[in-house]
Amino acid sequence: MQPTYIAYYRVSTQMQGKSGLGLEAQRHAVEAFTHGHAILAEFTEIESGRRDDRPQLALALAAAKQANAVRAWPAPMV
Repeated sequence: MQPTYIAYYRVSTQMQGKSGLGLEAQRHAVEAFTHGHAILAEFTEIESGRRDDRPQLALALAAAKQANAVRAWPAPMV
């Protein structure tokens, strides 16, 4: 049985998010980790790592739990 993946991406600034550089690198890292297996859902957040309230992270964790999926995001994301 192939694993199911949930991906979470985060960049710290609007500039990083708009440039796509940070997100693109994270997507490549997740794709390498999943070895081409399907990603059930992706969640993206443009938020400082200093904040504890990250709604997209909460949604990603809930989706992974519900689907019994593997969580995939680049370290040190959380």
